[in-house]
Amino acid sequence: MSLLGWMSLFVDYVHGTEPVHRDLVYQTIGDADLKLDIYHPQKAETKWPVIIWVHGGAWKSGSKSDVPISGMLEHGFSIVSVDYRLSTVAKFPAQARDIHAAIRYVKHHSEKYSLDRDRFIIAGASAG
Repeated sequence: MSLLGWMSLFVDYVHGTEPVHRDLVYQTIGDADLKLDIYHPQKAETKWPVIIWVHGGAWKSGSKSDVPISGMLEHGFSIVSVDYRLSTVAKFPAQARDIHAAIRYVKHHSEKYSLDRDRFIIAGASAG
C-alpha cells in the first residue's frame, strides 16, 4: 500500500458513525464531569484492540466528537475518544493528567466494554 493509502486510513471520516457508549464519565473534578465516547467496529469480536483518540485544538479547543480516524473501525479497532479540560479551564499539564485518567478508566472497565486491555495505542491530532 502506498504512503497515501496508509495515511487515508487515519483521516477517513465515516459519516453517520455513532458511539456505542456516549458520555461515559471517567473522572469528576470539582463540578466538571470528564467524559469519553466508545466506538466499536461492526464485525463481531470478543474484544477489540483500542485506539485512544485525543482530539486536537492546541489544548484550548476541540471536542471528543471530532474523530477523524473513524475509518479505523472498518479495520477492527475500537476507538475511545476523550474530552479533557481545556487550557482555558485548567493549566497544563492538567490535560495530560486527564488523558491518563481516561486510559486508567478504560483499562479498568475493558471487560465491560469488550475492549482488549493488552492491545492499546494512543493517537491524536495537534495537542493530541
